[in-house]
Amino acid sequence: MSASRCFPCRMPWCNMNVGLRDVHFKNQDIPQLRSELLLSGELFEDPCFPADQSSLGDVVVENVVWKRPKDLCTTPQLFSSAPTQSGVKSGSMSSPWVVSAISVLGGMRELFYMVMPDSHMQEWRDDPSYEYLGLFYFCFWHFGTWTFVTIDDRLPTIDGELIFTQSTDKGEFWIPLLEKAYAKLHGSYQKLEYGHVTDALVDFTGGVAETYDLNINEDDVNAQLNHLMETLSHELSSHSIICLKINQRHVDEESDRNELGLTRGAVYQVNGAKFISLGESKLQSIFSNRNRIGMVRLRGTPPEQLLGTASPVSQKSSGSSYAYSAPMLARLLSRNPKWAQVKESEQQRMGLTFDHFGEFWMPLDDMVAFNEVMVVHFYTKNAYALRMRWREDSVLGHWTSGVKGTSSDRAGGCPEFQETVLRNPQYAFDVPKHEENVVIQLLQWTGVDKTKLITNEQLPILIGFCIIKVEENRCYRLTQQWEFNPTVVTIQPLRKRQLYYCGTLARGRYIIIPFTYKPGELAGFMLRTFAKANISLRELKQSGPTQHWPKFLFKYPSLTTVIVVGSLSNLAFGKGSHLWIQVKCEGKTAKTSKSEDSSQLKWNSAFVFYRANPDKAISVRLYSRKWQCFHSLLGQAELPAVVNRSLSPLEVTLRDKAGEPTSTILTLKVLTIDSILCA
Repeated sequence: MSASRCFPCRMPWCNMNVGLRDVHFKNQDIPQLRSELLLSGELFEDPCFPADQSSLGDVVVENVVWKRPKDLCTTPQLFSSAPTQSGVKSGSMSSPWVVSAISVLGGMRELFYMVMPDSHMQEWRDDPSYEYLGLFYFCFWHFGTWTFVTIDDRLPTIDGELIFTQSTDKGEFWIPLLEKAYAKLHGSYQKLEYGHVTDALVDFTGGVAETYDLNINEDDVNAQLNHLMETLSHELSSHSIICLKINQRHVDEESDRNELGLTRGAVYQVNGAKFISLGESKLQSIFSNRNRIGMVRLRGTPPEQLLGTASPVSQKSSGSSYAYSAPMLARLLSRNPKWAQVKESEQQRMGLTFDHFGEFWMPLDDMVAFNEVMVVHFYTKNAYALRMRWREDSVLGHWTSGVKGTSSDRAGGCPEFQETVLRNPQYAFDVPKHEENVVIQLLQWTGVDKTKLITNEQLPILIGFCIIKVEENRCYRLTQQWEFNPTVVTIQPLRKRQLYYCGTLARGRYIIIPFTYKPGELAGFMLRTFAKANISLRELKQSGPTQHWPKFLFKYPSLTTVIVVGSLSNLAFGKGSHLWIQVKCEGKTAKTSKSEDSSQLKWNSAFVFYRANPDKAISVRLYSRKWQCFHSLLGQAELPAVVNRSLSPLEVTLRDKAGEPTSTILTLKVLTIDSILCA
């Protein structure tokens, strides 16, 4: 293998076009490092993540010895077999959320090879041409960029045993090497102490995480469970990652069983969900004479795997005080006690089979035991999402402090602080169709750059965002919110690394305002939007029009006028379709959407204009599309739009082409203020 060769990321299912020339963490270029090592004949020792206390973190750990895999076993391998969930084992100092995420990743082979590209080229092998360099590299999604992290293979041990996450096979090392690269991306192993499993899964896959509480209301259990089943089935068909969790009520409850035998604090991945038809079988009596039942196929991740074996044997598991594994306990302690009586042969006849070691089926009725649902969606950049044709836009930004009114004054706090919230960064996007399903993800990091990821330990800031509908032609920042600028979505501030929203928005222009809880809190963030249409996310930086030079030739605007186009009544031009209103002010034009039904001519569309000539009237015109490329003028009127400082209703009688009045009435609302910075 040539040391100067660029090793491309071999992911045929993924439309990413990522190669090692793109981004190298700490500017450690892999081909260059290989060349230097081949010339020197030495094994790689990473200066950016040294084998000492600084890489472990601030907590001093005694008697740690860093060893290479060849010092721990005679024949080290990256993989003893294909990556699997069942091979992941917690170490004495492992972080549960990282262990769970690695376990989930190990069971999804197509996603795993995104994180470890060219794994076959990094594997130890007996080929005489292979030269072991002690160098490995992994790829993580790092705030919008696939970043390659290079490490040496020196691993921390105590008494010859790995102290962090490892494989159940002592000769397999992809797990501790992956965790070491992830720790390097964070800054140290200690920085992995606190976090959420979805944070790691997003970094491993580039997906969009959604987390919500599963609070089943006892008054409407069946309807809510059926909705959950529909959600699980839809997400599985979209190849999303779905995990469930029972949060412990107290810290000392970590790894305790609940009333169904499931482990508090453990993550259970959903691998299947379906309704089973019972027909005329005797199983109808077990399930209250229902014709079908919902069944969910689960698999536990560590620490569940440490508490019990995956097969239902009545022997105590290693390190467990329970005589049965979670799958067996889940059957014995089910809300439907007769579920334990269903024989394995009967389950197979019902189609309740398994794809992976450690899986078990649970009746839908028992899903009330879980209280947290975690979903990682893949909207773009994979083979499954391509057919859905989602488009992604993303921006990087910062909450910064500075002189009031300047571009550096961008940390205004949440909507509770009404006087300052609009000082936050603002991002506009358009919904061009009648309505559009829009997904928004907001991620935060600390500091003025994005060199480190964030764990919960480093999250002093509560973050949120709101979406405000603004005038359809607005191109400047919103500095005052009027009644025609409604807030349509608010995600309240939460102490999380990432926030998620998915909903349907009507046609129009919107701005997203990401915020911290208190004014003056500083951090960085990434804002991502996903939609099937091109919504064109962009930042609004200016608060008003720019003064052109020379001043004596270009008069600066002194008034701001907002026109809200309401509805038409008494249409005097006959019935038709594709009618719209055009508003023109000092050479600037804006128009409403084209109506599809002349019996419902309502728009409620707002437009803003900055006026340098107050005496010049504003014109409104009604048009109709006559042919494919032609339109005709049906009516027109002029608006004086004098200063009124409040939104006032106005009814205008339209005139025909000859200037004669018609019976058609256009209902408007008009606001004019003698300022351009208060709109």
